[in-house]
Amino acid sequence: MYNQNDFASAKRTPAVKVLASVAVCLLIALNYLLFLGKPVRADMGPKPSIEVTIKNPPSSDYYVALVSQTEGSKHADMIKEFEKREDLSEEENHIRELIYQYEVDDFSLYICPLRPQMSRSDEDHVYDFTYMVPSEFKVILVTMDGTIYTSPVLYRYGYNCTCTYDVAAGTLVETTDTRMAAGLYLIRAALCFVGTIIIEMLIMFPFSLSVKKNFKTFIFINFVTQALLNGSLLLGDQIRYRMRARFDYTIIAWFAAELVIIVIESTYYAKRLKKKNGDIEPKENVAYGLCANIVSVVLEIPVYIIFLVLAR
Repeated sequence: MYNQNDFASAKRTPAVKVLASVAVCLLIALNYLLFLGKPVRADMGPKPSIEVTIKNPPSSDYYVALVSQTEGSKHADMIKEFEKREDLSEEENHIRELIYQYEVDDFSLYICPLRPQMSRSDEDHVYDFTYMVPSEFKVILVTMDGTIYTSPVLYRYGYNCTCTYDVAAGTLVETTDTRMAAGLYLIRAALCFVGTIIIEMLIMFPFSLSVKKNFKTFIFINFVTQALLNGSLLLGDQIRYRMRARFDYTIIAWFAAELVIIVIESTYYAKRLKKKNGDIEPKENVAYGLCANIVSVVLEIPVYIIFLVLAR
């Protein structure tokens, strides 16, 4: 008959301890997501933007807009026919209609239903397009006498892109401040390294692992794997930029790197991590590696998402 002593003994078996620890860790991660998260609405969060500065503009007034080959162009079914505005002169409506009807090499007016699509020239010659913006675009500029200028194609790298269209030189160059992006990458790497260390050290306790005896081993492997992770993120971002890809290869690089890191750390820990009594239990060490990495990934997802957005 199963008595109380048998039950107490069963609770101390490695399998039960590992399963209990994994369950506790997953509950911690779930609570974090449920109670620290905020309600999500469709229109929440930062919006991408394009800021266009016109250099060497025409001497006369003009209208400026973005043209693109993407789904947001006027080919979309949701876009209505051009409508004149009664508050504008015939000349201005004619200029706006020229932009609206522009179609060259499959490039046409990029339209966001919730924001103005065109801007009239001002003294600063700086124009903002936001909320829904194309990844690949040209700048079109039409003067009051009907002269049309179009820039070369630009694939924006920055999430909040700034660019300069030199009308005289016929160039469109992105001028997004990469120093801010580099600084954010370093901050993200530091925060995630420290966060990973804290999280995975806390998970040592349910596995009866000694922080003191494993400290050097633990710091070394995490330094190596965090370098691998951040290098993979930078590589994914560069692939996306150089291939002019609309798909975010950074996400693939992130998950691929995390899978490799789980394998590396679990294998490395198997014969190196020591219990408080000095014993080494390979199976439990592998279970610890799996559990610690899964929980740290789940808890760091919001950090990575925020910094991936801010760094662009």
